Amino acid sequence: MKKKSEPSTTRTSSNPARWQRLKNILADALEQTSSEKRTAVLKRSCADDTALLREAEKFIAHDTSVFEEFAEFTATRLTRDKRNRIGERIGAYAIIRELGRGGMGAVYLAERADGSFCSAAHARERISQS
Repeated sequence: MKKKSEPSTTRTSSNPARWQRLKNILADALEQTSSEKRTAVLKRSCADDTALLREAEKFIAHDTSVFEEFAEFTATRLTRDKRNRIGERIGAYAIIRELGRGGMGAVYLAERADGSFCSAAHARERISQS
């Protein structure tokens, strides 16, 4: 009697290394801007593993428009929230320049602007002059 084979998704999800490989392949494919490029990434990444290729194609065949909409929303939101904060004062500090920007916000270089703080070298110089 012939034994029924289990679906490939069950085999992949029960094998952690294979499941991780599939997730990495799908992530790379979803970075592509067209279905042709996604298909090329899948074929290249799956190489001779036709079962893995079929499984990846099943995932990619689903509607990915929600991912595209989310990416567009995120990009719009990030550029909308980007404002020039150079020269702005936050407490006793004035923003000099932006050092970097990421998903959680921006990092700025600032300096003390109220004149009440001085470096140790500057303090020694002031003390020696008095």
